[in-house]
Amino acid sequence: MFSAPSRAVFAEYSSKTMRTNNHGYVATSASSNACAVFFLEIARGSFPASSPRMNVDLPALEALRERVIGCAIAVHRALRPGLLESIYRDCLVIELKAAGLRVEQEHCVCLHYRGERVSTALRIDLLVEDQLVIEIKAVESLHPVHTAQVITYLKLSGLPFALLINFNVTRLTAGLKRLVHPDLFMAQRRRLADAVDAETVWARDTDH
Repeated sequence: MFSAPSRAVFAEYSSKTMRTNNHGYVATSASSNACAVFFLEIARGSFPASSPRMNVDLPALEALRERVIGCAIAVHRALRPGLLESIYRDCLVIELKAAGLRVEQEHCVCLHYRGERVSTALRIDLLVEDQLVIEIKAVESLHPVHTAQVITYLKLSGLPFALLINFNVTRLTAGLKRLVHPDLFMAQRRRLADAVDAETVWARDTDH
């Protein structure tokens, strides 16, 4: 019904309105219609953009993200866990280019503090098609600080989506996180809350 990336984005940031079962995250009965609205808006590519840089075609970006995940899986199957991050990064660059994707290594983001430019720039592991941030890890397990790190990258760069990939796992899907810029999330969460309120009002009115 809904794409895996859409479910993952919603589950990552809207756990308060979701419950879990053996198959993962599902909508609670109180918010199921509103959740459908949320996913419909994603499918239509109508996420409200809070900056020109995030005025993107979301269905195309989701498709791009799935292509990148496919490339990462190919690298992981070939190399398996236990290597350095730099090796996985370099091999992923080769795989992405073979797939016809534009990729930039060590993408620099200039930072300013109190109106002054910081001499040390933020460096993003990989930037694919000028839209998708990729942060590569080869650690025992991902921790909340790794997620916070990538979200900070999104906030500082103004880029919309990111993939956090830990190659040091037996199955790559266990080391994969899809992340979204907080402004995009908050804007859609407000729309979700409005939809829930509207559903509640409609239900109350129809009961009389």
